[in-house]
Amino acid sequence: ASMWPLPPSGIEVRAFRTMPIPRTLLAGIISRRAGARRSQHGQHPEEPLGAQGVAFGFLDADLEIDSETCSALASALPGVPWTFHLAFDAALDARRSWRVARRLPGLAAVHSGGSALGLRHGYDDLLALAQGDSEIAALLTVSGGLSAEQVPWFARVGVRQFHIDEQARPGGSAKAYVDVGLVRSWRMLVDAATVRSRPA
Repeated sequence: ASMWPLPPSGIEVRAFRTMPIPRTLLAGIISRRAGARRSQHGQHPEEPLGAQGVAFGFLDADLEIDSETCSALASALPGVPWTFHLAFDAALDARRSWRVARRLPGLAAVHSGGSALGLRHGYDDLLALAQGDSEIAALLTVSGGLSAEQVPWFARVGVRQFHIDEQARPGGSAKAYVDVGLVRSWRMLVDAATVRSRPA
């Protein structure tokens, strides 16, 4: 239920989130698989699945953005936009992480709730970061327990990407299917907040 970008379901990249694979081997596996799929389909590897982009993210042992691994994986998927997922919020220093992230190749968005505990704890800091830096606002996909009341405030500082999950499921249950009506109501909320935030 992401507004943008949607991570693919089943693409091999998702399997690497928890696998301790060396960086060089990881890049080699992705490159070979990407090349094989392109030769078979004449397309990027994610296109046969209908995906518009991929989501991944890596931190190093010091809980800093692992720019080497992220860059290697992004470079193995040329022209494919990608989102740094919520692992971003586990990094030690948010401002330093944003400085590193904006230099990563092909990065289209960063999922963040401003804290490893989500927006309930990170809302104020994340809003201040977006308000003080238009580049952060442009990359930010607000995630981690978004509430309807928070949307207009983020829209006012230039944020245009929002991620919902349990908000689009009846009763907020992970076991429930996404409800079309709930998605539509969130889409209308985001659109209205975006329109109101534009200069007259």
